[in-house]
Amino acid sequence: MTDKRPGRRLGWGLFTLAAANELGGLGLQLLARRLQMLDEVWVVMLIIAVRMWCFGIPAMYIVTRRLPDTTVDESERPGLSQMFKWLLFCLGLAYVGSLLGAPVSRFMGQTEDLVGDLVGASGPILTFLIVCVVSPLAEEVAFRGILLKKTLALGEKNAVLFTSVAFGLMHMNFQQMFYAILAGLLLGHIAVRTGTIKYTFILHGALNFVGSMVMPKLLESDGGAMAAGAAVLLLIFVGAVAIVRSLRCPREPVPPTSEADPDSLCYNLGFLSFFLLCLYGFLQSVNAF
Repeated sequence: MTDKRPGRRLGWGLFTLAAANELGGLGLQLLARRLQMLDEVWVVMLIIAVRMWCFGIPAMYIVTRRLPDTTVDESERPGLSQMFKWLLFCLGLAYVGSLLGAPVSRFMGQTEDLVGDLVGASGPILTFLIVCVVSPLAEEVAFRGILLKKTLALGEKNAVLFTSVAFGLMHMNFQQMFYAILAGLLLGHIAVRTGTIKYTFILHGALNFVGSMVMPKLLESDGGAMAAGAAVLLLIFVGAVAIVRSLRCPREPVPPTSEADPDSLCYNLGFLSFFLLCLYGFLQSVNAF
């Protein structure tokens, strides 16, 4: 008989991550409003950056700390050329996801890019620190660090898919969900292959840097817009190549080492609660309330 308890605990871990993240952020917003500082862009960016560190990650760790970590014995140490190749694939997958997410966002009525508006209203130093350093590191610790290591005992495919879908849902908006899932699949496999999140953190930060700082600057001029359009088309092609390569030449995945039921990852009250909370966030992003 398979054990469903690890799946249930991981489901509740995800829910506590999301719930503590949202409630902690709400508390910080109320404090900022009381201090009449909520209109400051840097305050809003700071709240977004620190809420997962202060509330979400500690809450999930408390819930999942009794589950054992699983790591790969023989881990890779990539060189600069491999990192550059991974970055191209990561960017390509992200833009394929954006291509999928754009029509869904329009269909659902999500026309505002709240994150993009905040980034555009903040200075380059603040944007770099929060969007390219603090937030990516928090997300890597939560999803490719704690959650992936706790889930890897159920097999690499199950762990990477589960954490990537959770990573996408956690963004709680249609514009970011698809590219977060696709990029998360590659980042998850890299975290397993290297046995560390330091490489995925670098790639995640670089991905955010290109999307939040490089592309917007290119779009400010006609020549830059043409270059950005050509780069996006090239990256979409690279992403498609990465998908085809992964399907045609799959790497031997890490096998399961636990008798836990992989289906229990999603079929439990904790994950259902996490999904409903994310669904509420999605509906808020399209002004459904």
